[in-house]
Amino acid sequence: MDPRLVSAEQIYRQDGPAQALPEFQALLEVFRANSDTRNVAITEGYIGALYWRLGDFEQSRRHLDIALQLKRAIGDRLQEGKTLNTLGLLEWDSGNYDLATDRFLEAGRIGKETGNRKLEGSALNNLGLVYDERGNYRSSLEQYQEVLNIYNDIVFPRGKGDTLGNIGGVYLLLGYFSRAADYYRQALEISKELESTASMSQDYGNLGLCYTGSGRIDLALQHFDQALKLAEEAGLRQEQGIWLQGKANAEIKAGRYDLGLEYHRAALDIFAEVEAPALQLEALHDMGQLLLSLGDPTSAEQHFERAFKLAQSIGLARAITVNLIALGDLQYRHERYE
Repeated sequence: MDPRLVSAEQIYRQDGPAQALPEFQALLEVFRANSDTRNVAITEGYIGALYWRLGDFEQSRRHLDIALQLKRAIGDRLQEGKTLNTLGLLEWDSGNYDLATDRFLEAGRIGKETGNRKLEGSALNNLGLVYDERGNYRSSLEQYQEVLNIYNDIVFPRGKGDTLGNIGGVYLLLGYFSRAADYYRQALEISKELESTASMSQDYGNLGLCYTGSGRIDLALQHFDQALKLAEEAGLRQEQGIWLQGKANAEIKAGRYDLGLEYHRAALDIFAEVEAPALQLEALHDMGQLLLSLGDPTSAEQHFERAFKLAQSIGLARAITVNLIALGDLQYRHERYE
């Protein structure tokens, strides 16, 4: 790859997408002026990935579509697979799980065909995220283990860190907080070695979720604050919303409902701004639970209903179930047994 792209990617990995975006945009103009189609295609792909990380899905899709078209036109299969993999992440974040699955499977096939184990492992790893969203944890754990086996044969610490974090995510969802934290700590060590601001934000925030689950609220809040600081430095808008939501739930668990309400509202605003429906419906459910605790069942029901309808629209079975249970419980409280 062009040394200038390598340098720009290093900025992306270490300092985050906000700092790297101007570098890639400047390079795009240079490559266009030189009619360097291959490097234009690669740079468009990077810019699409950066906008995805920054939560601007519309701009991300525009650049990724251009990159995919150019890479197919020049017949660069490996680069095509990389863009398909990023498009899969965009669809996953947008709640389009069937399309995300198709993108990841296609990217994985290209990785295998071209002998690029990094791409093959990355696509399989990302496919595990879709299984997680659909509550198919047995399949996702099998997927992640297969990816670790691939990464044990090659030197790819960033990929290994991502996979360890994803395994931690499964155990977090299942309520095994101590086991999840073990995986997140391993991932954090790799992120620190790589000096990756974005990855460190993710790892600190995930550890905050583990500590919240196990009742260690002060430690959880410390980790959320660290995660928020790093997310702000890297310009990760969506992650800021996730860690604000984490802080909200930690404050609620500590009985500080006013702070919980404040942080939940801030998180909901961010998720609406970046158009992340899966995250938005989770925040809606959490807000409903908080309003119920504060003695406002009418507002709580409105939030559960909104979350339920949003979950239906994107086919997220776990969220549909959770919100149906919450709505059913409200009817039970009102003695509307039918």
